[in-house]
Amino acid sequence: MESLKPLSDVTEPDIRNTYFVVTDSTALARKLTLADIHNIVSKITLNDAVPEEIRSHFAQAQNLAV
Repeated sequence: MESLKPLSDVTEPDIRNTYFVVTDSTALARKLTLADIHNIVSKITLNDAVPEEIRSHFAQAQNLAV
């Protein structure tokens, strides 16, 4: 069952995040880094026509994802 992390562990990644890897051009796998996640999430964008309130909530979701 999910529960709130202890304060001492809040900055530690969820263990499930360690299951993901990325491969480079030589097909070598490495652990996904925070920079990788930020890069992926930053590429998800909304159209400028989307209302500001929704874009703001979306940005919050992006920050939570990172």
